[in-house]
Amino acid sequence: MKAVSLKGYKDRFELVIHDTAGFAQIKKELADLLAKVHEDKQYKDKDMAVIVQTGMRQLTTPQEDELKKLFEPYPLLSVAEFKSTVVLRTAAAKAVADVQTRVDTSIVRSGQDKQLTGDVLFMGTVHDGGTLRAEGNIYALGALEGIICAGTKQPDAVIVGNLSRVQQVRIGTAVAIIADEDETQLSAPTTVAFAEDETVKFTPLTEFLKKQPKFFAEKEVF
Repeated sequence: MKAVSLKGYKDRFELVIHDTAGFAQIKKELADLLAKVHEDKQYKDKDMAVIVQTGMRQLTTPQEDELKKLFEPYPLLSVAEFKSTVVLRTAAAKAVADVQTRVDTSIVRSGQDKQLTGDVLFMGTVHDGGTLRAEGNIYALGALEGIICAGTKQPDAVIVGNLSRVQQVRIGTAVAIIADEDETQLSAPTTVAFAEDETVKFTPLTEFLKKQPKFFAEKEVF
């Protein structure tokens, strides 16, 4: 079986590296293949990007550099990117973390700034002067004072909990100072804060669920 094969398109090549081939064989066949392409009149004066498909093989950075060097004698051919179907452990872990709701029981004291990734089920305490931040939603069962920030990377996030003693609520770029809000909006035991038209709005959880009954079911929270 050939170690490499090439598919030509109008403005690019797709170079397929077979994942069972040895690296030395890959380099040799690629060098021969590039020489043939260079002599092909069809591509003589055309700039062609090359997308390298490595399948189930994950090339190391030094290996990628070695293959790129084989292209240097041919300035009209350049590697645009390497693609692999392999999911690295670090990438997989991040993907899982991004969709999981994590539990946090921290105590955030005055002057502290606690930053969390993804969605958070917060069962700790935020004291006056402390700040709790999450990239996604915050579902709070603990005592909240201080500044509560959700949606640092998800502007449609919500904050759910007892917000009556909080100093500020921030969702994305929208900010609400609780002292300026109508107390009746925050009188429910559990309030949902969300951003709408760059403004933080508040509604009792019961009313929120009437409008979006599947919200928490889809997120597997509560």
